[in-house]
Amino acid sequence: MVLFFEAGSIDGSRKRIEHPGGRTKAEASAALRAAMQEYENGGVKIRRNNYTIHDYFDYWFDSYVMKELRPNTQSNYRNVIDKYIDPAIGRYKLKSISPRQIAKDDG
Repeated sequence: MVLFFEAGSIDGSRKRIEHPGGRTKAEASAALRAAMQEYENGGVKIRRNNYTIHDYFDYWFDSYVMKELRPNTQSNYRNVIDKYIDPAIGRYKLKSISPRQIAKDDG
């Protein structure tokens, strides 16, 4: 039995983590819990080589802000991302962004 879980959405596509499960439902549930804990602790890696700042902030907004923060705060963060972050540095790749690029584009 193979089990899987969604590891979030980056660049508009879902990332599915597959992990070998067990022969019974109890074994599969235990394996799923272990795989999710491993992912949360950084053990399962997702390649993020070509993701942009825009992609990261979309992922962060959907996976944290929308789940943990109040609607007014969600709206404020979305406004900051859309109005300031995306136009200034959203196009840069995470792997290649530097303080110099941020300072240059900051004005």
